[in-house]
Amino acid sequence: MLSLRKLSVVVVVLLSFAFFSGIAYAAPKIKFNKMIHDFGEIEQMTSNKYKFTFKNIGDEELVIKKVKPSCGCTATLVSSDTLKPGESGEIEVTFNSGKFKNKVKKTIYVETNEPLFPGDEKVRMDKDKEPTTRVHKLYLTAKVKYDKKKEEALKKARREFQMKKSKERQENLKKAEGASKQLSRKGVSRQTSKITVPKEVQMAVAKTLKVDNSISFHPKSLTLGEIELNKEYKRPVKIINMTKDKVFNIVKVEVSVPFVATMINKMAILPNNPGQIEVIVNVKRAGELKKGNIFIYIKGKAQPLSIPISWKSEEEA
Repeated sequence: MLSLRKLSVVVVVLLSFAFFSGIAYAAPKIKFNKMIHDFGEIEQMTSNKYKFTFKNIGDEELVIKKVKPSCGCTATLVSSDTLKPGESGEIEVTFNSGKFKNKVKKTIYVETNEPLFPGDEKVRMDKDKEPTTRVHKLYLTAKVKYDKKKEEALKKARREFQMKKSKERQENLKKAEGASKQLSRKGVSRQTSKITVPKEVQMAVAKTLKVDNSISFHPKSLTLGEIELNKEYKRPVKIINMTKDKVFNIVKVEVSVPFVATMINKMAILPNNPGQIEVIVNVKRAGELKKGNIFIYIKGKAQPLSIPISWKSEEEA
């Protein structure tokens, strides 16, 4: 006869074998139709869909706890998240090729309530969390086509456009600096003391109630406060293109108040790339509060933009 100690060892071994072989242990078990799907050769900027089907081949209820895709794709559980033994389900996956190139491989993680046994691979769905139940990995593969010559041509066109804009900015800055020096030598008051805007234009701008949402400017007004005589003050005004595809051009800028000059630093106003004028104030004579308007004429616009400007000059000693 076997001793009690030997009998205990035999019972433990038999129970362990039964437990790990699944003979006497009820549990859910998922089986996918396939774990990898290859889209083959696809174009850039396309949306590609596939449905992974699966079945609960275990003898307990299967629960899909979480479906998490990697970057570049989305995954949606299109069936119920709980399946009885023998029932089937689907996970629809969409891969957006975007600007990917050549071979691409993406992973979809599927976490279920299947138990983990000693020795099983622990697949981490979240970096900071130790898995307590089973996580399966599904894969999407594709070869994304792209036109190398076309891409290089686009890059070259972008570089040339940026170089052209940079050159224009530098030339405009040089012109602005030269004009500023010239105004300083000649005296701003002699250049701008004459009111150049007709009264009927001023009245039309003041009375107009129509709001043009295609173009805006910042700041909405220039209030300099108290300023010193014979001292040059510069203030930038940005002209903002609110459209997505139009280009506006500044035709001219006029002022209705003495001692103010303007320079156009950027004539063309592109979407998301504001134009700019620089307002220069150099008061030669003391007086009370001075105020007026700066009128910016835009090609194709019936009325100019009107920017109020005001200051108070100190009394002469």
